[in-house]
Amino acid sequence: MNPKLILTAAIALIFPALPLHADPGSEADKQALRDLAATYEKAITDDDLAPIAPHLAEGFSGVMLTSDRVEGFAGLDLYWTSIKDLIGEGGSYRITLEPEDTDFRGDLAVAKGDALEQVTLPNGKLVEFPSKWTAVCIRQNGVWKLLRVHATINPLENPFTAKAKTISNLIVGSSVGLGGLLLGFFLGRRKRS
Repeated sequence: MNPKLILTAAIALIFPALPLHADPGSEADKQALRDLAATYEKAITDDDLAPIAPHLAEGFSGVMLTSDRVEGFAGLDLYWTSIKDLIGEGGSYRITLEPEDTDFRGDLAVAKGDALEQVTLPNGKLVEFPSKWTAVCIRQNGVWKLLRVHATINPLENPFTAKAKTISNLIVGSSVGLGGLLLGFFLGRRKRS
């Protein structure tokens, strides 16, 4: 028997609710996901995640920008509290999502894109960085809800690693300078003896 035919039949039996080819999605579906993204952006900017809660599917989970895992609204809210603590009182966080085309598969939608994340520190300094995200949404009773989210930043080139490199360079430079001074001092004392 043809192995491709067996694989296709197995997929069709395992995933009967999913069409084998992505559909472009209706304009209403696309608008619903745009509205969901706008709700998320506003909740982050307003520092109030409560408006997101009704848009989370049962079993919602995610891997956040810091690689922390969250489950349910309680996990998301706890994560957000930890981020606010890191930023400090008087600071703020803003995100602008830039979605790409969404892949619709029946009652599932896989959305992805870029984001511009902006953190204003309590001292007024603005830290901006790009990130990438993926969101798996599920349509339940005609309403699109977030099932799974994942966000990431470049682990090597971002404002946080740049700051760490600067501090590291200052420490190394100071250590080398101090070592040179001590070496010069001891060599000078040795010549005099």
